[in-house]
Amino acid sequence: MSYASNALCGTAFHEAGHAVVARYFGLTVIEIEIREDASGKTDTVGATDVLPLIDRVAIYCAGQASRTVFNCRSHALAVSDEHQEISKLMEGLTEDHWLQIRNAGYRRAIEIVKRNAPEVERLASLLVKQRRIDESTIAQTMISAA
Repeated sequence: MSYASNALCGTAFHEAGHAVVARYFGLTVIEIEIREDASGKTDTVGATDVLPLIDRVAIYCAGQASRTVFNCRSHALAVSDEHQEISKLMEGLTEDHWLQIRNAGYRRAIEIVKRNAPEVERLASLLVKQRRIDESTIAQTMISAA
C-alpha cells in the first residue's frame, strides 16, 4: 500500500512509528498529534537512559523508519529535529562510530515497525481522522491489535 501522495499520511505514519517503537521499549505514549502545519509530535514518558544507545537512537529513527516501510512523504522539520537529538545522544563519538550507531538504530527501528505494522497502520489511520490521540485511546488501539 502506498501513501506517498499524501503528506498528512506521511506525518501520521511518522508519529505512529515513534509511538509503536517507544511502547516497544517500555515508554508510555501520552499523546500523538498532527499540527495545523502538518508537522507532528509524539509525547512519551519513561526512562530511556537505561536503554542501550542503539535502542535510544531507534526511538528517534522510528518516524523515518515508518515512512520508509510504508512509503510515505516526510515533513522536513521532523528529520532535522530528530537528527539534532541523535547528535546530542552521540556527542564525542567519531564520525565512523556515530554513523555505525545511527545506522544500527535505524535498522532496529525498521525491524520493530515491520514486526508491528498493523499497530502502526491502525494508529496512523486514527491520527489522520482525529489529528490528536490521547494515552487511553493509544492504549486501547494497541490492545485491540493483539
